[in-house]
Amino acid sequence: MLNKNYSKWPLAFVFTFGIVLIILTIYSTIISRNQNLEYQFNGRVDSVYYTSKGEPYIFVKKVKYYLSDRDWDFNQNRIQKGDSVIKKKNSMIIKLFKSNAKAIIEGGE
Repeated sequence: MLNKNYSKWPLAFVFTFGIVLIILTIYSTIISRNQNLEYQFNGRVDSVYYTSKGEPYIFVKKVKYYLSDRDWDFNQNRIQKGDSVIKKKNSMIIKLFKSNAKAIIEGGE
């Protein structure tokens, strides 16, 4: 009987670890989304660099913004220095205006 109880511990540990991992992932996603909703900018991109995943960090008026939300598809080199960007607080829509006057809108409500 002691053997049966002992063999359940690894299974219980893996199950508990999996549940904690799922909760932490959901929590992290919610926190990130709320931070992205707080972003508000309107101006030219001073500089931009991309992570290894292709997600951009942009600087607008010397303030750094990390555009990592899954609703935003700003892949490598899509945003460039000198482009204009607009994002209102509590909105997930980013308007990108290229130097050739082409407008690109990303995100959703």
